Amino acid sequence: MAVLRKPLREEDGAGGTVLKSHRGLRLIKVFERTAGYIHPMNTPNPLELDVRALVARQRPPMPAIQQAIAQLEPGQALRLIAPFEPVPLYEFMQARGFSHAASETEPGLWTVVFSR
Repeated sequence: MAVLRKPLREEDGAGGTVLKSHRGLRLIKVFERTAGYIHPMNTPNPLELDVRALVARQRPPMPAIQQAIAQLEPGQALRLIAPFEPVPLYEFMQARGFSHAASETEPGLWTVVFSR
């Protein structure tokens, strides 16, 4: 087994970062990029919640968001997909210990990843 010494960082072509040993003997994927959010590979994949259908039917998305928060595993992030930037939700989630990374992936389609 090779020991990592003076690791070199490289992009893996899929938006992730790898470390490789000084001799290039071993590659280790360290991070995965998901909608602008980088999370360590040993954490659970983000739980995805798409509220566009609820909003289109003029239903409040908050009950679904609260239910999703309750289902999160330790270290798991919530990936919210919405037809608008959910700015009021940022303060609500921050009060519960979450930070966020938001991006408008196309006009009228927002992806926000909440993590703690």
